[in-house]
Amino acid sequence: MHATLSRPSQEPLRKRREVGGPSDALSKPLPASMSSPVCYEQPSNVGQSARMLFAVSDPVAAHTYAAGMDVGLSSPEHWSNLGAALRKAGRYGEARTAFCEARRLAPQDFDAALGLAYLELECGRYQHAYDMFRVVLDKSPERVDIRINTARACYELGKLKRAKSLLEGWPQWVLDSDLAAELSAVLIQIGKLRAGLSLLKTVPDLARLGTQTLARLACALAQAERLKKARHCLALLPAPETIHNAALREEILTACARLALQSGNPSGARRFIGFLETPPAPGICRSAKLYFMLAEICFRQLDMEAAKSAFVTGRCIQMKAADIASPLMVEFSAFP
Repeated sequence: MHATLSRPSQEPLRKRREVGGPSDALSKPLPASMSSPVCYEQPSNVGQSARMLFAVSDPVAAHTYAAGMDVGLSSPEHWSNLGAALRKAGRYGEARTAFCEARRLAPQDFDAALGLAYLELECGRYQHAYDMFRVVLDKSPERVDIRINTARACYELGKLKRAKSLLEGWPQWVLDSDLAAELSAVLIQIGKLRAGLSLLKTVPDLARLGTQTLARLACALAQAERLKKARHCLALLPAPETIHNAALREEILTACARLALQSGNPSGARRFIGFLETPPAPGICRSAKLYFMLAEICFRQLDMEAAKSAFVTGRCIQMKAADIASPLMVEFSAFP
């Protein structure tokens, strides 16, 4: 079974089984073309992981895939399918290696570039996601799901003018419920509140949306101080501790923290965002904006030392990942 990735999976995690665990450490460095500030596995180990992952759902597909790997017949399609499976299982470092290998074998491969773009977006590596989305947009500018997620990456990078230009003509787009909710969240975040809320009214049942879509929508609504709607979205989400996918779990906790902060409860917000005190899961690069939000929370609590520390961490992430400074950097640049 070789299901290539055309758009991010929106199937609710509460309805599917999660597979996989943390990736192994490197035994030796990868080529420079595949390097990044996260852990990878060597391609041979990735192949072994693929056999385990595919065996969970389809033993026949697992045998076919493993046979192709063993005799050296791996192709860009093999690696793209592997990357999609590993990404779905939350094994981001290995998934990134697989997508990069597919692009090494076929630099113009659309599925590999798209899979890598969605992976980087989930992992908080927004500049890398934007670079990959630009590649796929050049080949398929009519894909509305790609335009929406490219606009999301632009928002995270502070490229608001570019985000708005990507969404021009959206009233003529044909959207399913998940895409309509995702577009609504992005419209709200880039300042088109009325348009975003109007579009959200066209979604018939929020309970049928994917977990990731609901988390993003809740965060956008909380930022716009639409607290009642944000609470409704969060109430539909599974408890964060039941989510095995680290990136999704942290996205839900971030939405909870944003709602608590906007509700005037910085102590509660700080508890939700406490995961920043632990190392990230393999393959994840936490966004600088998370640390800037933590800085804002600490600032409101008059914990200036913690606020400075969070702010400095956010700036270091920006410098390392080549991200563009967010508005919060300006807001907190007056720290003594």
